[in-house]
Amino acid sequence: MGEAYANAVELAAPGRITGLYMVGSSALGDWQEKVSNFDLVAVADCWDESAIAAVLGPRGLLRAAGGPPRVAFVTFAQLQAAPAAGDAVCHEGRRRIDAGELVTPLTWAVLAEDGVCLRGPEYFSVHVAEDELRSWAAQRLAGRWRTWVARAGRAPGQLWRRSALAEDVLEVTRLHVAATRGQAVSKLRSGPMALDDVAGRFHRVVTDAVGYRGGSRTSMYWGPVERKHHTLDLIGELTHRHAG
Repeated sequence: MGEAYANAVELAAPGRITGLYMVGSSALGDWQEKVSNFDLVAVADCWDESAIAAVLGPRGLLRAAGGPPRVAFVTFAQLQAAPAAGDAVCHEGRRRIDAGELVTPLTWAVLAEDGVCLRGPEYFSVHVAEDELRSWAAQRLAGRWRTWVARAGRAPGQLWRRSALAEDVLEVTRLHVAATRGQAVSKLRSGPMALDDVAGRFHRVVTDAVGYRGGSRTSMYWGPVERKHHTLDLIGELTHRHAG
């Protein structure tokens, strides 16, 4: 699928794209058909609207249940510097999104260690700093996810699907691992790693999320209400821990 997409991009803009790389779950080895999308980093000497359109044109080849592909448009010079969202353009499908969703120390770390090369050089310089990854992940937990917990807690009657809760749990455990250990790991790997850092009462909700992500459709919960409250408690605990 990735090779077909890269070929289509090359046909649309011959010689314009100097690098095309998969990051995210497709690079880290835990891409799941029912919940994942594709994240890519596209590299060129410079970007204009026609070059961006050429990359976005065949996006249907990477359509997935988790949504349209997300693409960060950067230069190799930008990859050699600390991630700066203000200097990049990012799209989710045709829709332009906040570059800070993809131009992050986590993306740079995944690209440097595990990125899948579809086009361009396999070896190049990428700025990776463990302290920046730790700080970014801690800020993400203390900011975005702490706000998420407060907002979700105001809707106690809402029942959430297991698939959504599992993704929330594992996104937070992945950020926790990045903040505490300075490592960029997959969602599937982050769950077991986080078990050493959380109280035993949270083990079931983490294990249930890992099971769902891994393909198990047998839940460790009788119903959604208890799972929801355990999810809120776990995320609240981890976000509070990093807020200070």
